[in-house]
Amino acid sequence: MERFFELELRKYGGKLVFTCNLNKVDTSKLISVQDPFLQEILEIWSEVNFDDKIETEQQFLEQHIWHNSLIRIENRPVFYKHLFLHGISKVAQLMTDSHRFLPLADFISTYNNYTNTTH
Repeated sequence: MERFFELELRKYGGKLVFTCNLNKVDTSKLISVQDPFLQEILEIWSEVNFDDKIETEQQFLEQHIWHNSLIRIENRPVFYKHLFLHGISKVAQLMTDSHRFLPLADFISTYNNYTNTTH
């Protein structure tokens, strides 16, 4: 069953989808799979898993960036596969030690990776 999920969800990061924080509406809009059973599993999972509150700084830092209904660009949750494949997945990875977002130059030097954000 695990391979089935990986294959069907590969363009969304595979099993990553099950570790993220998408609400049911965003799941239905953003993740399109051919198998109706898998679509239903994803929608049920999002109902059970979605947390609409961030109550602590630690909880914020541990948030997954990708497929997160609380983290949006142009009013949509995002997934940049290129950055995900380079190991960037949590908010903490985008922050300085003083809990400010990394300036772009620091991000590039830290991750030696820059990608076009149109993915």
